[in-house]
Amino acid sequence: MRVTVVVPTNRPDRLAEFGRVWREAPWDDAIVVYDGPRSECSLEWPDATIYCWDDYEELCGSDSWIFSRRDSACRSFGFLQAVRRGTDCVITLDDDCHPMATSDGPQFLEAHLQNLRRPPPWVSTVPGLRVRGFPYGEPDVDWDGPPVLVSMGLWCDVPDLGAVEALALKSALSGEYRSMLTRFRPAGGTRVASPHQFFPFCGMNFAFRRTALPALYFPRMGEGSRFGRFDDIWCGLLLQRIFAQTGDLITIGEPWVRHTQASDAMENLVKEAPGIAAHEQYWRILATLPIEGDTLPACARSAAENLELQKDDFLAEWGRALRAWLSLCEKVMADTGPISGSR
Repeated sequence: MRVTVVVPTNRPDRLAEFGRVWREAPWDDAIVVYDGPRSECSLEWPDATIYCWDDYEELCGSDSWIFSRRDSACRSFGFLQAVRRGTDCVITLDDDCHPMATSDGPQFLEAHLQNLRRPPPWVSTVPGLRVRGFPYGEPDVDWDGPPVLVSMGLWCDVPDLGAVEALALKSALSGEYRSMLTRFRPAGGTRVASPHQFFPFCGMNFAFRRTALPALYFPRMGEGSRFGRFDDIWCGLLLQRIFAQTGDLITIGEPWVRHTQASDAMENLVKEAPGIAAHEQYWRILATLPIEGDTLPACARSAAENLELQKDDFLAEWGRALRAWLSLCEKVMADTGPISGSR
């Protein structure tokens, strides 16, 4: 299985550090999406292919408007190029995500690939604890469950908090709460997400099979949009709605990365503020959005059509962009094999 890592960045110093800490690179190919014009790009990472804004138009023509600028949602462009180059699996990491230890690269990759092979037949009712009744031996039965197409890993040291929560913890008098910002550890293990509940999807550490590409468009944010930092959350909502229709699965949990967090909570608050109120409306709209189809691309196309019908200008634009994204997905698969149904 060919594996490609996609890293969005506009911070040369962070990318240089990323390259050092992941020096035992477990992937076969590396793609960096520089969030700026080529004239400003001074990135260096041996053996990585670096794309920038100029490549949006060169490679996607009139559909280049769908990709974000000044927001990590630009990673979607990297997903598209990874699949165009023939990868089987994409791992995406933020530039401030490091391995738990310098030699953990291969184990990190294998954990994501194991999650994508099949869901585990057993999961503890208490994450990280072997409760009574949990089998000791390895399962010796064929477990033919629905396919896992996306594996979302978690983060240690700095959790993925919204700016409001991060600032509240930072200002708390209790050292216990302050330590949440620097020494966080999630519960161990991996679980399969329920198709009957939503969860906040985080873009900083996840892997996916190439067949999931049509459902992994991160809506346009940053420059030219009133929203920021909700790209992965809203992409994740639609991803979960589509998977509920197709029967495909998402796992959540291990492998972990060490999140060093390069962003500033106060700056994040300014970026997040317009989306906080919108999120309270959008998730309800997406929860009831009509989606029909028997395959993943068909369901994504149905979602795009129904988003375009929304009165809200952002949702309608998202629908138009998703329709263009699906057209691009079809084109990149022309030479590497069609994206058919996920089953």
